[in-house]
Amino acid sequence: MEKINKKNFDFFNLKNKNLQNKNLTGYSFKKTNLTNANFKNSIIKYSDFWLANLNNANFTNADLSRSILCDTKLSNTIFTNTNLGESNMSHSDLKNTDFSTANLKSVNLRDAIYNNNTKWPKNFSPKKYGLKNVDKKTKIKKNLKTSKDKLIKKAVSALKTGKGYFVFKNVFTKKQIEKAENLIIKNVSKKIPRVKKRGIPKDKRLYQMWVYHLLKKHEVFREMAQPKIIMKIFEKLLGKDFICGGFLANCLLPGARGQEIHIDYPYMHMTNPGEKIMLDTKNSLLNCQILVMLSDFNKKNGATVLVKGTQNWKKYPTKKDLVKKKITNLCYKKGTVVIFNGLTWHASMPNFSNKHRTCILGQYLPHFIKPKFNELATLSKQTINKSSDLLKQLLGVNLRFPEIME
Repeated sequence: MEKINKKNFDFFNLKNKNLQNKNLTGYSFKKTNLTNANFKNSIIKYSDFWLANLNNANFTNADLSRSILCDTKLSNTIFTNTNLGESNMSHSDLKNTDFSTANLKSVNLRDAIYNNNTKWPKNFSPKKYGLKNVDKKTKIKKNLKTSKDKLIKKAVSALKTGKGYFVFKNVFTKKQIEKAENLIIKNVSKKIPRVKKRGIPKDKRLYQMWVYHLLKKHEVFREMAQPKIIMKIFEKLLGKDFICGGFLANCLLPGARGQEIHIDYPYMHMTNPGEKIMLDTKNSLLNCQILVMLSDFNKKNGATVLVKGTQNWKKYPTKKDLVKKKITNLCYKKGTVVIFNGLTWHASMPNFSNKHRTCILGQYLPHFIKPKFNELATLSKQTINKSSDLLKQLLGVNLRFPEIME
């Protein structure tokens, strides 16, 4: 077996080099280009290939025991009958590599990457050795994207022509929900003494409390106004530059009265009760709502109710319309998010419990509809400048206007 006198080949370009039948014990090939190199039948014990490029190299019948091959490119490399015992191959790229007949006893493969085309010896467990399958990660990401796309499509269909609403869970973290509820209750608590002076319990309408302009009150509300998946759904329903027409809280105190079944702005101003809206509401939605439950919703504490599919009726309901209609109570746990078409008949019910029932209500509109609440005017310039591009869009900051000609 031929022995090469020079032992240091660091940083060399040895691409396509024929090094078969050589004694390379203790040699150094750090950061060396050894693409397509041939090491067949060579002895390369105690050698150092740190950061070397060994893609497509051939180590058939070679002895690489106790060598350093960490952070090394080893894609499509052949290790047929190769002795790799006690070598260090951590953090290396092993995609499409053939180890099917190699000796991998006591090899360090921690955090090396491989794919589904990498071949391993029989009964070898990559997971046990701390390897990472990049194909698995890609597959998971692909599956998540497909699942997300299907969910968006399903929600869009539900709001357009389906039941008129769609339910989400785990949109916000527990921390966000708790923070939002505490801030709203704190705000409501300041109003209760003023309300009591106005004749409660004679006028129970005052038990339904509203907290307006949440976006100016805390960062958590600005985060909750723009959940990514729901914003993608609203973009498909309202158009690319849709805006937020209001972001507020509703708190039903014990004893609060409910509402009449209704539709929302701007639809409610486009017709009289019982009359149809002369508009293509299937392809051109003018209102989408988000309801974030900050309390458990149930029949006793005034859960919001909806009448399924009524967005397709395109009318403000009358008592006569409701006679044979089945009402759906949105009874869900705290943290649940419901989105619905503003044309879907809905209302909050009376609170017969001894606890408050709290939620956030967000209204979203096409950019050409005047917002019911001017959220932009309540925010400081500093807050606006720090806002995300999406929030700026929701506030109407970047709406296009015709340019002035010179």
